Amino acid sequence: MVQGDYSNLNVNKMTISDLPDNYYVGKRVFVRIDFNVPNIEIDPDPPRIRRAIPTIDYLTSRKAKVILASHLGRPRSKPDPKLSLKPIAARLAEILKGNVNFVDDCIGDKVDRVIKNMDGGDILLLENLRFHSGEENCDEDFSSSLGSLADVYVNDAFGTSHRKHASTYGMGKHFEYRLAGFLVQGELEYMTKIREGPERPFVVVVGGVKIKDKLEALRHLIDKADKVLVGGCVAYTFLASKGVSIGDSLVEMESISWAADVLSKQGNKIILPQDHVVSSSVDDIRGMRLVSGKIPKSLKGFDIGRDTSKRYSTELASGNKTIL
Repeated sequence: MVQGDYSNLNVNKMTISDLPDNYYVGKRVFVRIDFNVPNIEIDPDPPRIRRAIPTIDYLTSRKAKVILASHLGRPRSKPDPKLSLKPIAARLAEILKGNVNFVDDCIGDKVDRVIKNMDGGDILLLENLRFHSGEENCDEDFSSSLGSLADVYVNDAFGTSHRKHASTYGMGKHFEYRLAGFLVQGELEYMTKIREGPERPFVVVVGGVKIKDKLEALRHLIDKADKVLVGGCVAYTFLASKGVSIGDSLVEMESISWAADVLSKQGNKIILPQDHVVSSSVDDIRGMRLVSGKIPKSLKGFDIGRDTSKRYSTELASGNKTIL
């Protein structure tokens, strides 16, 4: 072990570059990354993998034993071969032009043996964290088992950092040093600029299916934004608050009154979809079609339509200084 006095470091707000280079030599470093990349076989250069490379390179060049962990999809707390991270390990090895080891679990004796045989600079990708129910439940035993794998904890999965899961929350208390990777560091610096004073015009784009998380973020951003382009399932809460027929689309009912109030006070800056991609269900691919205006009762809206896409593209290309 490399000895050193790090008592003057602020362990609550540290990044991987805050520790001396020689600190990492031989250390087992657990890196929570976001390799939630579906259809890896048809995506030659996934951005989520590419954005993790600077942190991985930094640690391996300092002879750390790098243990990568991620989730992939929603396997319902049991192994699912279709959601294995093994193909991700192969693609990562291609990108890094080097060896990336893979183990078909994320805790247990097999994992312990593989890590014990690692040398400084080696990379190991663990199997899908969500194959264990303890991940999403933030189970203490599972958190402790993950914590026992490493000497240092690094979070470089910005997109999952808000979740109170074992790998993003529960295991952290088992480490003296809980560090941010370069991806998380960059995102936090960008978000700080937005919070303290974004360059204007400032446009916010929101979409996706996870309505509650997005609406909570919008509550804090609408006052700051010059324009808000709303898509995905979030749009249907706003449209429903206006009395527009949205069929069977997902809606956050608890936020209807808030959305109506926002539209009455700041509706001039909020742009909602004009047309929609709809279907009877997410599995009915052949039944998907475009509709303008109202959505029939038997159908669900899933995303913005062609006309809305063109309009949003024009808005984004019109000289904005900050886009979130």
